[in-house]
Amino acid sequence: MGFLNPFLLFGALTAAVPLLIHLWSRRQAATVEFSTLRFLLEAHRKTVRRLQLEQWLLLALRALVLVLAALALARPILHAGGWLATTRDPAAVAIVLDVSGSMSYQGATGVRMELARQRADDIVRSLETGDEVALILMSDSADSLFEPPTTELADVRQAIRSTEVTARSTRPEASIELALSLLDRSSLRHRELYIVSDFAQTGWDSLALDTQDVKTYLVHVGDAETANASIVSVELSAPQPVVNLPSKIAVKVRNWGDAAFSDRTLELLVDDEVRASRVVRLPPRSEIVEHVSHTFDAAGTHRIVARLAEDRLSSDDTRSATASVQGDLDVLVTGSGELYMALALDPERLQSVEGGAAIRPSTAPSSAFAQLDLSARDAVVLVDPTLSDSRDVDRIRSYLMAGGTCIVYLGPSASPAAVGAAPWMPVESEGITRYTPPTKLSLGASPQGTGLTSAAHPLAVFEPQSWLRRTSPDFQAAHRLGARDGSDVLASFADGNPAIVASQFGSGRVIAVNTPATGREWSNLPVTPFFVPLVQQLVFHGTRDLSRPKSSLEVGDVYTRQMGATDPVTVAVTTPRGDTRTIPRSEDGASISFADTGDPGMYRLGPGSGGKASAFAEWFTVAFPADESDLSPASREMVAAALRGGATWLDATTDGVDPDVSAILRERRSGRELWRPLIFAALALLLIESLVSHRIESRKDNLPSSPAPARGA
Repeated sequence: MGFLNPFLLFGALTAAVPLLIHLWSRRQAATVEFSTLRFLLEAHRKTVRRLQLEQWLLLALRALVLVLAALALARPILHAGGWLATTRDPAAVAIVLDVSGSMSYQGATGVRMELARQRADDIVRSLETGDEVALILMSDSADSLFEPPTTELADVRQAIRSTEVTARSTRPEASIELALSLLDRSSLRHRELYIVSDFAQTGWDSLALDTQDVKTYLVHVGDAETANASIVSVELSAPQPVVNLPSKIAVKVRNWGDAAFSDRTLELLVDDEVRASRVVRLPPRSEIVEHVSHTFDAAGTHRIVARLAEDRLSSDDTRSATASVQGDLDVLVTGSGELYMALALDPERLQSVEGGAAIRPSTAPSSAFAQLDLSARDAVVLVDPTLSDSRDVDRIRSYLMAGGTCIVYLGPSASPAAVGAAPWMPVESEGITRYTPPTKLSLGASPQGTGLTSAAHPLAVFEPQSWLRRTSPDFQAAHRLGARDGSDVLASFADGNPAIVASQFGSGRVIAVNTPATGREWSNLPVTPFFVPLVQQLVFHGTRDLSRPKSSLEVGDVYTRQMGATDPVTVAVTTPRGDTRTIPRSEDGASISFADTGDPGMYRLGPGSGGKASAFAEWFTVAFPADESDLSPASREMVAAALRGGATWLDATTDGVDPDVSAILRERRSGRELWRPLIFAALALLLIESLVSHRIESRKDNLPSSPAPARGA
């Protein structure tokens, strides 16, 4: 125990004052006893002795009151470590303040970020002159605001008040490691780490950090309520949307909490216009997918926004996507049965249909192929070619090197040797095989480096098991193919023989289909409902722009785009906040990168200063991290396992009442002052002394008078 005012302990000597007064007031007298009064006096002495005991008790109470008052004025402190408790060694303090997306949740006790700022400010207020403070903002990255730590406590408090919540994920490891590193470099002996967070479960389950040499305090903010629903994804069901053809947009909505959501309005906007609105109902811990059909009436990039009626975490109630819509495609069809193929590519060309066709095929016989200009064609379809004319093979090679697309339907006309001799073919043939009974085709993807089948399978319009049903196409014969290195097997027959294989050649792409598009000798595919969507989707897949960068990112991802010779030298990026920033090309001039993707929403790319407004325009989206929507708190056991040195919890509320965190921390550093309980004890003893004194006076009044003794020398 120590004392803040140890010299006032001399006040305890005042406890002798009542004793001195008592001794001074005693009268000394000689008495002469009368024999007739001896028995009466004996009874009187017994009563007086009781009164004297009570007088001594009263004397002790008065002395103890003075001693307690002196101790209270000396301000004793527990665990101070010495008699002079005013001296405390300076401390190095690191405050890790959670600014991740979940901190914007509006709970019953308020917005979590506001509560966190209050708690961080309480921590700084508990410090004294000479203490060093580091402030680290925690999300999926560590942002240190004071490095090295500062002793200017007012600056730290101002920085805390200015801190805003972000839309980033919770990844505490980097921030805590930075805080421990700053404390380790400090020359001060006392080191304290404070983590102010809602301790959402994300990020804590796999964390393991050594905090042995640091006093660690965990300050939990927010209440136990975790009800939240969010839009998880917005995706096009078809891999490649095409103008004037219906496309399905899939919106995935998830309820992360334990309470059901009913009558939540979901809206879908395309190019800032509401195209669909419906009410969704979400059971607890469930996920639903809403499908909306939409027809794009123009080619180019279109903006899609799904919007859910706002709840207590509004950041995840909106999600955006972009759709790069293909326009009309000029496709050349040559070979046997080219008219039948052309009709399958454009079934409506014989009808008067408003809006026109997405694929505009033209036909030419194999004999005229050498005289055709391929450079202006979006795709070339070879139907059961012989592949025996080296000049035609070379023309296709040059066309592919320039970025064209070739789709080859192999049939009996192509010999195995001719297939293997074409350098741009993604397969080699070992001969023709017969299937008895007929076999079926199954969809699949075996990417081997080209990435053509990553997320958008060209046959995604079909149900996965549809090709295996009794009514699906039967295949009686096919080439026995082997896929070359770098090729992707998109579909196979039941025995594993490749049925559809794609690869990249030069700047172009080749798709080999292991069946002819005409006749019924090898399969009945051309006369089934599968034929038209199959040939159309292969054209759409083969002609889609693979050079386009990933347009759907999450907060914190880096947007990268390859730049061509005709693209602007500098690009201006307009953020969802409306800010415009100019980004130059990389040193080699081949790409641009933009890393400041901290806001969810749509980002627009356009030409930089001096560029033509119509020369370059593109959009990409940044989404709120899906894992931040799960507000389930990490258990104390999980957090304890993550911090191996142990930690002390300082809860934001206790029985619904906010504690004085600043006072609690001061007591932990300097000890607990005892002057309040000492004052209360002195007042209690003073009350007891008053009661005892009143009792004694009452008994004195009722005491019978004793005979007056005779005074003598």
